Amino acid sequence: MADVRSGVSSGDLVKKYRTTSDQLQYIFRRLVEAGLMSDLQSFDRTSLSDWDLIRAFSEESEALLNCRQCGKPLPENGRG
Repeated sequence: MADVRSGVSSGDLVKKYRTTSDQLQYIFRRLVEAGLMSDLQSFDRTSLSDWDLIRAFSEESEALLNCRQCGKPLPENGRG
């Protein structure tokens, strides 16, 4: 709770405690149920963070920029 109260970002909590975003959201729900965190605090923490967006786009962008058949990168003029 000290990290959450001190403002450590969700992305940093995931890294520090070697957990996933889903597991962290579960922990936040449990903290709300126990009365240790408000619904609003949990909502603020579970909305998409910059870290979540970067992770999502980095995982998907490679697939979008490669040929679906062979997996090789598409030429610059073939993208889009």
